[in-house]
Amino acid sequence: SVNTNGLAKYDISTNSVTVLGVTLPGGFLRASTRQASNGWIYGATEGVQTIFRFNPSTNTVESLAKAWGYTTSMVLDPTERYVYYIPDAHGASWQKGAPVLQFDVQTNQHKVIAFLNNLYEKKYGYRVGGSYAIDLDSSGKTLFINMNTKKLGVDTVNGFGSPAVFVV
Repeated sequence: SVNTNGLAKYDISTNSVTVLGVTLPGGFLRASTRQASNGWIYGATEGVQTIFRFNPSTNTVESLAKAWGYTTSMVLDPTERYVYYIPDAHGASWQKGAPVLQFDVQTNQHKVIAFLNNLYEKKYGYRVGGSYAIDLDSSGKTLFINMNTKKLGVDTVNGFGSPAVFVV
């Protein structure tokens, strides 16, 4: 992300960066997926949190939906139909229950797969702060989510102090 809400492209063969003439919806780039076979890369912006797609071959940007919150990582599934992410990455995810979201790129609809905070807080005494990495296994059936968590009564910084890995 460059110039507050633009994109740049790195060319490894020339070791150079070119600023593209595109504007991202909502603000600067905060997360993106791998490139799909049809050329699209899905992303999330900060500011007005928006899910969008970008085609680097045509420099086309399309706004798809409002994101549920500040998103720092997302992953495209092997079928290339769904993008998974967790909103409110920097300490506030627990306020929404730490939802694991599935975004359908064909219908632009969200589906909640799980709420992680209540179980984790009640069973283990940790509050989920937010995600900083998410990935899928090669079958697309298992999500691996790295989360910042807070041990209640021990960790002093809200949402941080005790990293955890969730397998969903």
